[in-house]
Amino acid sequence: MNNQLKSHYHCVYKITFHLVLVTKYRRKCFTGAMLDMPPNIVPSKFINNLKTVTSRLMRKEFAKHLAHFYCKPVLWTRAYCLLTTGGATIDTIRQCIEKQERPD
Repeated sequence: MNNQLKSHYHCVYKITFHLVLVTKYRRKCFTGAMLDMPPNIVPSKFINNLKTVTSRLMRKEFAKHLAHFYCKPVLWTRAYCLLTTGGATIDTIRQCIEKQERPD
C-alpha cells in the first residue's frame, strides 16, 4: 500500500481499509483485499456494489463450477468485515482476523 497522502478537491487524506467478504455457506474464496478510497465514497455502498458486480461476473464466468457449491444464485452473504488499518501491515491484520472465532 502506498503511504503517501492523496488529495481530492479541498481535502488531503489517507484512508486505508482491509475488506473481507464472506461467501454464502462460508465457502473458502480468497483472502481479503487492502484498498483505499476517497472520503466522498460511502464504504457500505461501495461494498454492496462490489458484491453485486463480482457476483454477476463470477456466476456468468464460472456458472457450472459454482452450481456444485451454491444451489441458489447467491454468492455473498450480507456480512462483511471492514477494518481501518491505521498503518498496520497486512500481516498484522491477517493475524488479527485469523484469531477471531467464526460466528454461529
